[in-house]
Amino acid sequence: MAVSQRFERAKNELARLASQPPVDVRLSGVRESGGPFGWFEHKVTGEELNDVIRNLQSAFNDANVNIQNLYEASCLTFHIADALENDYMAKFQVSLNEALESGRKAQATAEALKKQQQVLAASVEALKRTSAKVNSMKAGGSSMGVAVFLSIIGVVAVLHLVLDIVGVL
Repeated sequence: MAVSQRFERAKNELARLASQPPVDVRLSGVRESGGPFGWFEHKVTGEELNDVIRNLQSAFNDANVNIQNLYEASCLTFHIADALENDYMAKFQVSLNEALESGRKAQATAEALKKQQQVLAASVEALKRTSAKVNSMKAGGSSMGVAVFLSIIGVVAVLHLVLDIVGVL
């Protein structure tokens, strides 16, 4: 049974117990005087004594019912709190695990971006060096074939560097 269903059932049972007010217990005494005009002392009969004992027994039973209802309400309150706490802790644990996983993914993404930045920086630097070599060869009067050859070598060097940083080589 789901936590919400157990919670609703327990809540309804608590409402039922709370709607039953405790029984007011009152005991009646026995007559103390008797005879005409109440001038004589009254001796308690067995019947009167039995009536008092019945009332006393009924009062004890009613008090016991009140105590049992209070105990049931206390148990239900504890079970409701326990179920809510367990449900809350389970959801909190799930949220914490998701947050930790998101953090790990963010860290992995940051590391991947850092590698890409290194690759790009190395590529730009290698291309600058190759471009400078080609420009110096052009300025020095070297043939265009040599410049193209050196450009290809520079590009291959950049690719080699990129693959090395990425971890392929």
